[in-house]
Amino acid sequence: MVEKLEKLITSVFNKLGYDISARVIKSNRPDISDYQCDDAFKIAKKYHINPIELGEKVVSEINSLEDFNYYFNKFEFLKPGFINMVLSDEFINDNIKEMASCEKFGIKKSPVETYVMDYGGPNVAKPLHVGHMRTAIVGESIKRIIKYKGNNVVCDIHLGDYGLQLGQVIYGIKQEGIDINDIDIKYLDYIYPKMSGLCKENEEVKSECAKITKELQDGNLEYRKLFEKIMEVSVPDMKVAYDYLGVNFDYWYGESDAYKYLDETTSILESKNLLVDSNGAKIVNVSREDDKKELPPFIYRSSVGSYLYASTDLATIVQRVKDFNPDHILYVVDNRQELHFEQLFRVCSLSGIYDYDKLEFLGYGTVNGSDGKPYKTRNGNSPKLQNL
Repeated sequence: MVEKLEKLITSVFNKLGYDISARVIKSNRPDISDYQCDDAFKIAKKYHINPIELGEKVVSEINSLEDFNYYFNKFEFLKPGFINMVLSDEFINDNIKEMASCEKFGIKKSPVETYVMDYGGPNVAKPLHVGHMRTAIVGESIKRIIKYKGNNVVCDIHLGDYGLQLGQVIYGIKQEGIDINDIDIKYLDYIYPKMSGLCKENEEVKSECAKITKELQDGNLEYRKLFEKIMEVSVPDMKVAYDYLGVNFDYWYGESDAYKYLDETTSILESKNLLVDSNGAKIVNVSREDDKKELPPFIYRSSVGSYLYASTDLATIVQRVKDFNPDHILYVVDNRQELHFEQLFRVCSLSGIYDYDKLEFLGYGTVNGSDGKPYKTRNGNSPKLQNL
């Protein structure tokens, strides 16, 4: 449809003596028009004429066409140089019929590219709540559109399976002395918010949970066994909900799968002299002179020596480049994570791990409760996705 409009307006430009091809775009004022052409400025500059005089000539010429009513309901010029058009129903309907008769609705073929998509991203050790549905549906929709256009898409749910919530759950299991065989999704749904709340009230407990998390990451066999049981319970429960929604992932990798790439990632950062010591922590400064406000540093490793989800996100990109050689990596995550991903993308660029322009953050809003705040499992009152 756009091509037809461009061809029509180009013919008018040429008839008026201007050797230039028209460019038609969606209107930035959909309340007054469907499409617009801003070429009056370009032509005026090239031919040293008044853009207002030119625009009025073009509108007069278009309005005098015999088939004007087939194309437009309205075609007008707005000062200082905007040509606006409202399309006729007949023209729109004919184009829809034409699209419907074409293979894949006439989508233009382009070189096949490989996309890695990261969406889903739930933490293990708890059931999914209604808020988890948004990333699943948005991500699945984007995936299907990209695949429909003929591209290759690799989807990874990227589970949160090695963070502080694991330390909290393992601490709770040990404190209550529950047998490993009695751990089920119902128990995890009880113990996770309980321990999360306790950590907010008790710094000693929070410190102990952080210690357990670090020891799990370092390979503690007892904690590893509990971790495997938690995964054995959590993942099948998630799959039931995702299968019901028709959401499918190629890989069920998690933070833990990135650990084998952390040494390599650290070596890359060290080779570029990017890691800076900050009160015992290892950080990467990512702020730029042209930033409107300073970006905080990317924290690669905590002061107690544990890796964070920022670390594993970076190592995961190292893994994805090795395994899939993607042309693009897309993240479908809620808007609250935008700062984190801007930091992550900048570190990738600074280190040469991956091109900044090939990374994209596709943020979405949150699913909120009656209090106007996003649902959180750790509060213990989030509606379960399975119940919905």
